[in-house]
Parts: sequence; C-alpha cells; structure tokens
Amino acid sequence: MSTVTAIVPTYNRAELLGECLSSLLSQTLPPETILVVNDGSTDRTPEILDRFDAHISVIEQENSGKSVALNRALAECSADYVWICDDDDVADPAGLEALKSGLDVHPQAPFAYGRFQRFRDVEGKRSFEEPGFFGREEEESFFIQALEETFAFQFAQLVRLDSYAKVGGFREDLFRSQDFEMITRLAQLGQPLFVPKTIFYQRVHTGARGPGSQRFPVEQAMNKWVQFGGLVMRDLRSSVPESRFNPSLPRPARKPHRTVPPFCSAA
Repeated sequence: MSTVTAIVPTYNRAELLGECLSSLLSQTLPPETILVVNDGSTDRTPEILDRFDAHISVIEQENSGKSVALNRALAECSADYVWICDDDDVADPAGLEALKSGLDVHPQAPFAYGRFQRFRDVEGKRSFEEPGFFGREEEESFFIQALEETFAFQFAQLVRLDSYAKVGGFREDLFRSQDFEMITRLAQLGQPLFVPKTIFYQRVHTGARGPGSQRFPVEQAMNKWVQFGGLVMRDLRSSVPESRFNPSLPRPARKPHRTVPPFCSAA
C-alpha cells in the first residue's frame, strides 16, 4: 500500500502554521508522516510545533531558505509520495485522498495535481475567490501550459518520491520561483495526472516573504516573481530542446469547470 509524507517548510509564520497543520491532520486520508522543517524561526513557531508534537516530526535548521529546507526534508523521506504544503495555506479535507487515489491507479504519471482556490480573512469573515487561470484544455502539453502561467501549485501536487530522485533537488540559488523551476523539470518526465478537485486554499495576506537574509514586503512579490521567473526561463531556453516549446495542434476550447468551497468557516 502506498504511503505519503507531507513536508511543511516554515519560517516565522507562527500565527498561520497551526491552521495548516490542523488541516493536514484532519484529512479524510491523513499522510503517514508530517515532516516540518523549522527554517530558523525567531517567533513563536516552537510553541506552535510543541502543540502538535505527538503527530509531527520536526527538523530544525539555521535560516537557509525554502529550497534548502525542502532538500533537507526530501533526504529524510522514504514514502512513495511527497506532498509539499505551504505553512500559510490550508488543505481541503479530502485533498490528499483525491490526489492519492488518482496517482495509485495511474502508475505512468510522475505526479498528480488538482485545483486550488484563494481566500481572505477580513474582520473575522472568510471569503473565497477563483483564480483566473486553470490551464488551457486545448493545449495538450502540460509543460507548455506550466510555462504560460502557474496554475498547478505545489500544495495541489502529489509527487512520487522517485520523480524527485530523477530530476534532482530544489535549486538553492533561487529564493523565489523554486517551485516553478521544479515543476518545469517534473513536467519533462511525462504528462501528469489532473484531478478535478480543489486540493487546498491559498491564503491572501500581507505578511513578508522570503528567507531572513532576503526578506521583502508583499508589495515587492510581483517584481521578485518576474526577476526569478526570468532566470528560470533563461536557463530553460539553454537546457531544453527547442522542440519542447512547440505548442500542440489546437483543439476546441471548453469552458473550465468551477468548484465551490466545501467549507466557509470563520478564521
């Protein structure tokens, strides 16, 4: 029977981390292991982790950034599948079960991915919104779709540990867009499995981003994505055969399916 390790890298998100971990423990099919990498947090993160001590494993490291934290956790993994979860977001209760059920019966897929929705907490009320892009069904190549815009977010992916072994670790020279760079490598292993289910809810908030030495306010997030995304694209152009960038023959577009959040609880 296949097994899952959930990896949660975290840095100074004590006020949000608890809800993320609770959502992982509340899965209809919980992961066998939840591995949290505390990336040198200086806030109340240790106190939050202590509350979950009986249910999680923790790796402590000096602040080194998300890529280093993920590579450290992957080196400890022995499960069949890996679920990387952002510390400020929330898993849908049936998210992992949907991904795992699909990947179990599609052994040719290097990973599975599903949908996500965004949410905001304002004055004690939680509101949800659909992202503007879920990929183009008329384009058969997932690789090309992934280059156009990020829609298969990391928290919505369940990846075979063997797939990570084939493509190598996360690039530690990137403190932004490392997830985008990784999915361009995973996509070259073969066509992933799409699971038409909301897997997680992405929190919209104003907290700072990046590792301690490269911390920046949310207002700079777009500029950072453009900067590091550009570096990734430059490297792809020099390392991937030009034929991989050719679009598929067009197919008629279909109206994208939309989903409704299964929960609307207040924060």
